[in-house]
Amino acid sequence: DRKVMLHLREYGRVTNRTLQNMLDVDVYRARDILTRLRGREIIARTSKAARGPAVEYGPGPRFEEEYDRG
Repeated sequence: DRKVMLHLREYGRVTNRTLQNMLDVDVYRARDILTRLRGREIIARTSKAARGPAVEYGPGPRFEEEYDRG
């Protein structure tokens, strides 16, 4: 979670592909990480795309709270 949050702080967005490259995981593990972070409201979808490679996520409502706790 911390790596994803640091990436978001620096770049303002994250995608499934970014997580795959950054964490050396497959597409399904990256999806699970994104789903968990969305469930905790740390990230939120910022793109209009609902699925596929164009889906981007940005900081969610609880991002700052979790980041500061980190």
